Parts: sequence; C-alpha cells; structure tokens
Amino acid sequence: MGRIWGQVADSIHGVLADHLLQMLLLGVIGAAFLFYVLGADITIVIGVLGIGCATAFVESANHRSKKR
Repeated sequence: MGRIWGQVADSIHGVLADHLLQMLLLGVIGAAFLFYVLGADITIVIGVLGIGCATAFVESANHRSKKR
C-alpha cells in the first residue's frame, strides 16, 4: 500500500513540476484577478478560475504526452 502512495506522490510531483502548467496557472490567476479588479461578479471570477485551471491541466497533460 505504501508503494502505491509513493507512485501517486511521484506522479503528482511530476505534474506540478511542469513549467508549462505553472505558467498557465499563473496566467489564469492573473486573468481572474483582472476580472475581479474590473468589477466582475464573483461567480464569473470563480468560473474563470475553474475553467482556466481545468484547461491548464488538460493542456499540460497533452504537452507532456507529446514530448514522450
């Protein structure tokens, strides 16, 4: 069982260490902050964060699979 958790931890570390994912998430947070500063409703800001983060993870996974 400990071996499985080690593999999961390694997998999560590999995903979060991806520089493309980090830059995409930074852009998503910046865009959401801009919406918030411009006076957008909080539901729109949360929606931008949710959809943006999901898209960033998908794009990062696609990029990693093409590198192999």
